[in-house]
Amino acid sequence: MPGKDDVYVLSRESDPQSVASSHFMGGLSARFGQGDWPRVSFYGDLGIYGGGGPVSHTFDREAAGAPRTERATMIALNGSASVGARLRITHGRRPSLVADLAYHAEAIGQAVVTSLREQKTENGSTDTVGKKLDLGGFDLIHGPRRRLVLAL
Repeated sequence: MPGKDDVYVLSRESDPQSVASSHFMGGLSARFGQGDWPRVSFYGDLGIYGGGGPVSHTFDREAAGAPRTERATMIALNGSASVGARLRITHGRRPSLVADLAYHAEAIGQAVVTSLREQKTENGSTDTVGKKLDLGGFDLIHGPRRRLVLAL
């Protein structure tokens, strides 16, 4: 049984680190439904966005002992969908009071895809050749939305 002070890591595993990235995204969204009806109107929203940006990771445990920073590009995709109903509480132009109830779901996925090049160590041996580093994540955020909107 391992002692409580034993530490097991993968070869070349670095400590957990915060990774800063900047995404540049573009996309499309569309609303489908009845439009502005006098009292109740139903609608659906669809959206898709995509893009990417620079990111860097530092590998602390190299064979030569020196940390190495690998720069890569992160790609991201975002898809969203909503279905809902809008209740117009007041009639007339202004002020307008509207209650909105919707169920919204949003899927967010991101990945880093890069190729590690051949690295020579101090003794001249090869560290890595042609390996790919693929990191990523996926989140699904969903739930009801309730809004009360007053437009003046």
